[in-house]
Amino acid sequence: MDINRVASHALLADASYADLIDITSEDGSVNQTRVKNALLARLDSQSQVDELMAQWEVIHHQPDMDSGFSATLFKSTDPSATQPYVLALRGTDGEQDLLVTDISDIVHDGLAIDQIVDLKNYWSRLTTPRGQTFIGSELVTLEDETIGLALATAGQFVPGFNFSRSHAPAR
Repeated sequence: MDINRVASHALLADASYADLIDITSEDGSVNQTRVKNALLARLDSQSQVDELMAQWEVIHHQPDMDSGFSATLFKSTDPSATQPYVLALRGTDGEQDLLVTDISDIVHDGLAIDQIVDLKNYWSRLTTPRGQTFIGSELVTLEDETIGLALATAGQFVPGFNFSRSHAPAR
């Protein structure tokens, strides 16, 4: 990857933090003038915005979800681009995202589980052909009894694990 491409992707990463919540026109298309105004509020200079808008257009934006997940899909304006799309995933943004995702999920579980589910659903929505139904995923929290049964069942397949099914909670 050459330095110009790295610089362009860094600019897209920064642009993913822009407040792009109100960029959709009444016909459902992305209003690039609204995108430009949002980018002007986020990026350091008019020249950065001009450079980004000359090379990329926003195709879709997913505003903050309850998990803190947010993403922006950019498309190159170069018709001969070998990789015309870039999906920019915004990182931690704000106190809520820091507390809920970074500390609660990542520190506790090692993963931003809710954001992973939101990313999977977002990608599925983006790649589902028009006219077809999108089927989303959701995170299901297991009850203690279900976890115990799952561990007992899994224990049958782990050498040296002697937790018998008879000790698992009743169904």
